[in-house]
Parts: sequence; structure tokens; C-alpha cells
Amino acid sequence: MPALFLTRDGRSLRPVVPAAGADPLCHVRFLRHRALRVVLILVPVALVAAVLAGGAAATCRPSWYQPPRIDYARLQDDKRAQLRIENEVSAALNAGRAAEIVLEESQVNRWIAARDELWPGQVPSLEPFQRPQLTFLGDGRVRLAALVERAGVAVVLSATFRVALKEGNLLVEWDAVHAGLLPAPATLIEDAARKIVRYLRLRDGAADGDGTLPDEAARAGHVTLPAEATWPNGRRRFRVTQVTIEPGSARIRLEPVPGSGF
Repeated sequence: MPALFLTRDGRSLRPVVPAAGADPLCHVRFLRHRALRVVLILVPVALVAAVLAGGAAATCRPSWYQPPRIDYARLQDDKRAQLRIENEVSAALNAGRAAEIVLEESQVNRWIAARDELWPGQVPSLEPFQRPQLTFLGDGRVRLAALVERAGVAVVLSATFRVALKEGNLLVEWDAVHAGLLPAPATLIEDAARKIVRYLRLRDGAADGDGTLPDEAARAGHVTLPAEATWPNGRRRFRVTQVTIEPGSARIRLEPVPGSGF
């Protein structure tokens, strides 16, 4: 049976008849060798294309990543909003009453963008993370994202966290980490988690202020923070009794610890 091959237009097959006196087996081997050469060419091309596609997906900025820049026209208003919340919480806790804080996503991101102007020297550096952005997703979930640059290549690293109260502590679990549009290992955010834990613990004068993240916690993908702390104005001890995260906002309830403060 003569070998078949596609016509140039790719629409039909027609037989290939060996030339007169030619060995049919040689002709078949020639066709097989030609097919092998095509495969050897196409496989590396496909692999390169896959690598390029993966690199493009990793360096692609998600459409939701739009961190605000410092809005100097609103800087004083943002400072007053921060002071208003602090004063309301101070008045409630020092009077022995519970306080509720409502945080709007847009306001929090303006505070984050202007953190060095609002609280110079008070906020720890999160290098190499740049231009952080927070998103309240709802259902107890928060997404943090930042730009990381290495060797001239900028990638948006993001992590989705779940925040919940458990056994008197704040449990923060990360259930998804991405570099651009691709999944990424959670180890990429563990150093940042350590810095945040250390900052919060040292600020409250906790004994375990070294900010270490135990190996078992790292493998499990979570950090545990005490839900009880000291409010600086009046040195009133309080505990977080409720955290509700809705799309675009978060609500936090603080209750004074009986017998604390002046």
C-alpha cells in the first residue's frame, strides 16, 4: 500500500508513489525520518512557548492591582480620620465601653500609601515589597498584594488571608499565594509575616517579641496573634471580640478587659 501524505492545502490525502526502481522500504523510512525531524523541531518550540507563556503570566499585573499613590490633597483629611478613630476608641475603652471600628478599604489604602508621611519612622519597612495594596474580599478574607522587583523584572506578589478568632487568639491563615497570575509557594510571604508579627508583639511588649514563626506554623500556613493587647491612650487592656470582613470594608469590635487601666 502506498504511503499517504497531506496535500499543500492541508485538505486532502493522496498517495506517494515511489519512483520507478526505488526501494519502497527506503521511501517509508524517508517519510518516518521526515516526521521525526518535524517532531524534534516542534517539541522545543512548544517548550519555549510554554516557558514564555508562564513568564508572561507571572509578570502580568492583575487588573485588580491598582495601589493608590499619595494623595497630598487629602493627606490632612486622612490624618484627621485616623485621629478621629483613635479618639473614639480611647473614649469608649477608658469609659469601660466596647468600641467598634469600621475600616473602609479605600481609606486603609490611602493610609498605607501615605504611611511614611502620616507616621514617619513608626512603620516597619517591608522591603522588598513595594506599593502594597489591601482588598477586603468578604467572608473573612483579605488580600494583600505588593510589587517585588528582582533583576529588573517586576512581579505582583499577592496572598489571600483568612482572619478569624479562635481560642482567644487571632488566627491569620493564608490559603492562596500568587506571582502575577500564577500560583506561588507560600514561603515567599513568610518573611513579611515574621516582620509583621515581630512588630505587633514588640509594640505590645509581649514576652515572645522575637517575631519567630514556628516551623509547624510555617508549614500549616498561618500565624497566631494574641487577641488581647494594650490601648496606648490610658494603658487600657482590651481584647478583640469580633472581626467581620465584608467586600470593601471590615468591622472590628474591641472590649475593655475588666480591671485594667487607671
